[in-house]
Order: sequence, then structure tokens, then C-alpha cells
Amino acid sequence: MPEPRVRIPNDYRISHETVRDELVRPKPNGPPTQLFGWVHLVQAYHITSGNPGGYPPYEGTWALVELRDQPGKTIAVVTTSERLQSLLQTGISTGFLISISARQDFTPPLPLGGSTDLDVYELYEVNVYNFK
Repeated sequence: MPEPRVRIPNDYRISHETVRDELVRPKPNGPPTQLFGWVHLVQAYHITSGNPGGYPPYEGTWALVELRDQPGKTIAVVTTSERLQSLLQTGISTGFLISISARQDFTPPLPLGGSTDLDVYELYEVNVYNFK
């Protein structure tokens, strides 16, 4: 049997297949993409180690952004940074245009292990402009 790619503490009690298929999140690669849009939803969530799905602990923010340059297209963005979360909240409360620098993330941590058909990006930078 191949060696697992990550070390999992004993309290998780999960199989190597679960680790390989669901829990190992490789960092997105390639250059960051600059996107512009408006925030429509911000959701912060905390997944504890004792959750029903057996997912690893995770605390982060998930937001939906409608893109300016691709009308009708919405993407999801994820971050663990409270500062970036604060800027996303400012964007939703004011309705102002934001720009993000992000890399597409093909295996995002979603609330309660859900799935999505949206393109998901991991945030590195958020700018909020003072116009809509």
C-alpha cells in the first residue's frame, strides 16, 4: 500500500483514500488572475474536527462575486484571512466594485463538504473602489 501523502492525527480516524481524495488540498499553481466584480454573498464558516462528514477542521470565508467583464458569470472565492474577509464584507455592504487577485482552486474547502458548479478561486488580494 502506498504511503499517505499527509500525516493525519489519530483523532480523525479516516481512511487513506479519504485523505487522498477529499482532504489533501494542493496549493493552486500558476499566476494569480485579476478579476473585477461585485460581492453578492459572504459566508464565514468553521468546520470542527467532530463534524458529521469527517472533514478536517477549517475556518474560512466563502463569497460569491458577479464578474464585471463577463456579464452573467458568478465565481466563488475562498480565504482564511480575516482582513480579506473584512474587505469582502465592505464590498457587499456598500455595493462598490471590487478587484481581486486570486488563483483558481480546483479542490476548495466548502461548507459541510458541499460541492459547486462555480469556478472557485483562492484569494490573495482584495481592493474595494469607491464607485459602483
